[in-house]
Amino acid sequence: MDNRAEQSIQMASKLYDARTSVKTLLGDDYWPRVDKYQKRIRNAMKASGSSEELEIAIHMADKLAKAGFGMDSMLALAAAVEMIEPSMRDASAPGQVDERSDG
Repeated sequence: MDNRAEQSIQMASKLYDARTSVKTLLGDDYWPRVDKYQKRIRNAMKASGSSEELEIAIHMADKLAKAGFGMDSMLALAAAVEMIEPSMRDASAPGQVDERSDG
């Protein structure tokens, strides 16, 4: 396996770990907060003309972390992971509709 592929696998693993950590820490607050970051990522994608959720999220997370907003930084990354490979939502939770629009 070449170095680039190995780095990609390691990064994906870290992103999934971040998503799992944020889900565990926030519990029922996870989806409402992730939904807000997904909307922010979509808006930034539209504004920049980018189609790369992860690129936008990494830039956003970096700015948030530098400003001292660690949890928000992780939320931005978790939101991007959810956009790329969604996890299951609890269907019994109120307001938990899996929408892919800004609506």
